[in-house]
Amino acid sequence: MSILYGDYFMPCVHQPILLQPIFQHYAWGSRDGIAQVLGWITKDEVLPVAELWMGAHAGLPSPLAETIEGITHLDALIDRYPEDILGPQHAELQNRLPYLFKVLSAGSALSIQVHPSKQQAEAGFAAENAQGKALTDPTRNYKDDNHKPELLVALTEFHAMAGFRQPEAVAERLAQLSCAALQAWVEPLQRDGLSALEELYAWSLALPAADVRRIVDDAMAVLPDGSEFAWMAQLHQQYGADMGIFFPLLLNVQVLQPGEAIYLDAGIPHAYLRGTGLEVMASSDNVLRGGLTSKYKDVAELLRVTEIRADSVQVQPGTTEQGVTRYDVPCTDFQLHLIDLNESRTTLGTSGSAELLLVLEGEAEVADQTVQQGSIVLLPACLGEVRLRGNARLAVVTTVVETL
Repeated sequence: MSILYGDYFMPCVHQPILLQPIFQHYAWGSRDGIAQVLGWITKDEVLPVAELWMGAHAGLPSPLAETIEGITHLDALIDRYPEDILGPQHAELQNRLPYLFKVLSAGSALSIQVHPSKQQAEAGFAAENAQGKALTDPTRNYKDDNHKPELLVALTEFHAMAGFRQPEAVAERLAQLSCAALQAWVEPLQRDGLSALEELYAWSLALPAADVRRIVDDAMAVLPDGSEFAWMAQLHQQYGADMGIFFPLLLNVQVLQPGEAIYLDAGIPHAYLRGTGLEVMASSDNVLRGGLTSKYKDVAELLRVTEIRADSVQVQPGTTEQGVTRYDVPCTDFQLHLIDLNESRTTLGTSGSAELLLVLEGEAEVADQTVQQGSIVLLPACLGEVRLRGNARLAVVTTVVETL
């Protein structure tokens, strides 16, 4: 359906487009974390609800709240109207929404993982295509040719481990364990620093299963006090004999309060441990796993893409001006803003491309449409400036098109 304006037919994408929520039910998800932060009333879930996806990723594109010209999902709508939705730079964006927006709720730890750079993803994707690997092959590392930088903003207290500790700090913690195999790394870490940390990382990932069981049994016999060792105990309870249970000693354990964020660039090992937050990333499914998982692990490729740098991830509170909080993201694929509305008006739609909006609290008017807590709205580029008003808290994702 289109609307006639004089002699011009305007597609129905020239309006805010409401999207339906759609979920991933991974085993590590929580039962009601997402429902609680968005105010949804739900029955007891049979499966954990790990992620709410918002976007046009081929793996789980957002359904439209109302069918538009026979189209039911956002990815197909963008295919039909790429310039109207993505703006003049739609060709540079390859006619794809460049980001994926999520609400993530972890009831238990996710796998330890690393994401490739754009150059690494393009080369890896092409190489696996040349090998004839199907995209559904579980041994495939590269599902697409894109990088996957990501930002996590806490909605509840959120625990994550991200980025290597200083080698001296790793040595100090390993020295406290009742395990000779791990204590043997203390002197090399103190003497050789990052080079020894790189060797320890590679060694831990390549150990045979029998050695892993022996080391885990020795280390878990007597655990010292401390939050990192408490996480070891929890991870051991969840995953058993897995060298990933020692990564709270190798990686910095970050505790984010609501509104605080971490940005994860290519090559940075990380794992989310517990909590609910907003996650926005470049639209990609490229993940290299190193532990706390039963999924495929390509240790050689993981080691190749990992950046051995200490203290590479810092918690940031964001910068707030006139009720708008912005987080430092050194990439053009996405930018996240948290907006606290009051009775004054706020303007969106100025980025030049599609903007994705989630109502976290309250109620707002968006281009004369009333949206409430939990509503998901796409603002196509063709709308231009859009006025908002009301009493609400919004999360808005945009693309930095001017620097593409």
